[in-house]
Amino acid sequence: MLSASAIWGPWLSELYPSHLRSTAASIYNWGRGLSMMAPLITAPLAGVFGLGPVMALASICFLMAALIWRTLPETALSQADVAGV
Repeated sequence: MLSASAIWGPWLSELYPSHLRSTAASIYNWGRGLSMMAPLITAPLAGVFGLGPVMALASICFLMAALIWRTLPETALSQADVAGV
């Protein structure tokens, strides 16, 4: 978990220009803060709908996040950057 969090600083600096970096980091951290609500919401929803549908909803949310992740731009150095052009 800690190693996964270590990539956000360098990755945000590659994704956003310097005048937007703090805003991007703030949006990311708001998402992390809101995600802590998931366990608190799961129990009441499981009581109403059953655990199976709630876990299916969680799986759908995970798949949607994975699809969004696939659309993010590649931030690795291009061939021109490596060649010094």
